[in-house]
Amino acid sequence: MSPSSRVFIVVVVLLAACTWFVTDAQAACFSKVPALRSGLPLAAPSSARASTNNDDDDDWDSDRGESIVGLWDTKFFFGPASGGVVIDRTFQQFHSDRTELMISNGVHPSFGNVCVGVWKLVGRRTIKLRHVTWNWNAPPATGPFDVSGFGGTFVMEVTLRVNRGRETFSGTWSSISYADADATVPIPGSEASGDVQGTRITVAD
Repeated sequence: MSPSSRVFIVVVVLLAACTWFVTDAQAACFSKVPALRSGLPLAAPSSARASTNNDDDDDWDSDRGESIVGLWDTKFFFGPASGGVVIDRTFQQFHSDRTELMISNGVHPSFGNVCVGVWKLVGRRTIKLRHVTWNWNAPPATGPFDVSGFGGTFVMEVTLRVNRGRETFSGTWSSISYADADATVPIPGSEASGDVQGTRITVAD
């Protein structure tokens, strides 16, 4: 694997001998995960899903999704958060117009480490997010208008639930890569899933 390839440090430590599963496609959000590169079965996300928290919420009717709006320090785990591998850590911004922006530290900026998404409220402080970006093949394009390295589309679906204090969230994610720009031709073996946890970033007092 070339030095410019996208590598998560923890994956290098644990799975240095593993190789990329199809092409050396790179995405602005993580798509290289240990199972895809090692041939191991995909780990199931935690059974403590975002929608199972049944605590009372007196202000639910007035929430309308505002609890997710803001800037978050978000960690994506391969498999369960408890004992799982952190495969990406991001700054994630949820906007009041129900769009989302993410900057990932799992991808070198030369490949593009910014992703976008849209979200909607689906339950009590529970958000469903559809998160997309483009995949690129290594080596990177030779110029700003060279799209010969285009590798397809990355799609991630996330369901998360914000805690009552609006300070943290937890949930699950699943992702798949497609070989085309219209996301109609799935790449075999590109599916992955796990848990996600976020902590709100605030202005210091």
